[in-house]
Amino acid sequence: MVKPLNEQKLSHKVETRQAQSLTEELTQLRDNVMQRAYEIFCERPAEGAGPLDDWLAAERELVWQPLMTIAENDDGFVLEVAVPGLKASEIEVQSAEDEILVKSAACAAPPAGGILHVCELPRGKVFRTVRLPRKINRDKVSAELHDGLLKITVPAAPEAQPRKVPVAA
Repeated sequence: MVKPLNEQKLSHKVETRQAQSLTEELTQLRDNVMQRAYEIFCERPAEGAGPLDDWLAAERELVWQPLMTIAENDDGFVLEVAVPGLKASEIEVQSAEDEILVKSAACAAPPAGGILHVCELPRGKVFRTVRLPRKINRDKVSAELHDGLLKITVPAAPEAQPRKVPVAA
């Protein structure tokens, strides 16, 4: 009999070395999900779910995409990201020209002691990226964590103004 996914232990080794770039990190993440999806495929009965279900189950086990709210105002954007159980020191926020990336290698730990009857809180590495509809002022992005809610303030970049170019004679 196959154990429910939330009771299964990961049998593969998860890469722990520091990624050199976001592309390399995404490749490592994809490879880990692919390996876990294959393990799920091998463990399930033949009449069970299909390969897509295996892939999605592996993603849910290994990667947590937290819920997010994005609001826009005249000054830019405010993002609120639900990250219960994580500390500010465990969360990394990166800003690019028009993107925000929230990630964490830490996993929210289940409560210690006793018997765990229900666990609906997310577990796994956090990885969430969002592309914004305008360019942002990357140097002025700020983030604060209060009561499991990460608030990211993202000022919009000033609009480029047309410049009058003198014509030389």
